[in-house]
Amino acid sequence: MPDYSAINFWKQYAKELSVLGEHEGTQALYDTSTGWTKRNGEVVKRVMEEFFNLDTRSWLQFDCCGYENFDNKHDWQIRIAYEHENDDWKVEICKLAHVWADLRVLVGYWDFKKEQTEPSTKSLRTSLSNWLRAMEDRGKRISRLETAKWLFIFGPRVRSFGDEYPYVAYDIDPKPDDRLSLRELKLDEPLNPYHWK
Repeated sequence: MPDYSAINFWKQYAKELSVLGEHEGTQALYDTSTGWTKRNGEVVKRVMEEFFNLDTRSWLQFDCCGYENFDNKHDWQIRIAYEHENDDWKVEICKLAHVWADLRVLVGYWDFKKEQTEPSTKSLRTSLSNWLRAMEDRGKRISRLETAKWLFIFGPRVRSFGDEYPYVAYDIDPKPDDRLSLRELKLDEPLNPYHWK
């Protein structure tokens, strides 16, 4: 069985977005909500189908689910549940918290440039941590599936361009003392839409 870890998904997803970024017009497409959402959906389907060898579809009101079919259209298991949100990513985390999958992935966007008073990723990390803890306090929705993994990926909003803010990714560090501690997942090469064509 493939390794449905957050870091494996993040590396493959970043690689596919980098390849997409080499095509002319990708940066302009990134500037449009609906155009980018559609293209991003194609990328994530390719990652699930080619890298994880999963069947995919927009299903159960999720942007994309990668599932394993057990030779019967009525017997399947969701391996990766994926949500992409341009604006209100908190509602998508809530939706993902209700699905049983090996890996739950959220891709959202953050205005890194707006956060001038502290390092830009610190405010994102604080906001994300606060939301996860609030959801956990209201019903253990983040940690109730002990074997399920989370991946949170945030790209820069368009208005952040010019300052070269790359994507950032986090998973939940599986420390026994604090199940909601975020761990940044670093790539060898930062994924930076500022450099796309």
